[in-house]
Amino acid sequence: MQLASAFAGIAIEHSMLGAAHAAANALSARYGLAHGLAVGLTVVEVVRWNAADPIARGLYEELSRAAGLGATAAALVDALEALRTVCAIPHVSACGLVAEDIEELAHVAMQQWTAGFNPRPIGWEDFVGLFEGMMAK
Repeated sequence: MQLASAFAGIAIEHSMLGAAHAAANALSARYGLAHGLAVGLTVVEVVRWNAADPIARGLYEELSRAAGLGATAAALVDALEALRTVCAIPHVSACGLVAEDIEELAHVAMQQWTAGFNPRPIGWEDFVGLFEGMMAK
């Protein structure tokens, strides 16, 4: 666990996080969720959204190939969804998310410094769309 924690810290230093953490921080603050659970709730939708950007999509494709998942960003998304199932990550509605909270959550997510390091520039309306997408899945 200590080695995994050290690797996570190194990864954070190199990436400075992004929209998944910004959205997760909003969920944790609003619903009292553990940060790891909140990231698990957000990461698939954020990767799917980021993959619309050609540069981010290329990086996801590289990661997917390196992990032996296939040559597409969609393969990475599929693997992340499968991992969520294995880890028994619940649907966001089971964690308290309701449609009435989405606009405020998007506001909180936009205030997170980590949002500024997302590979695809993200705004308030984008966060609204991400939270709505999480609800729809």
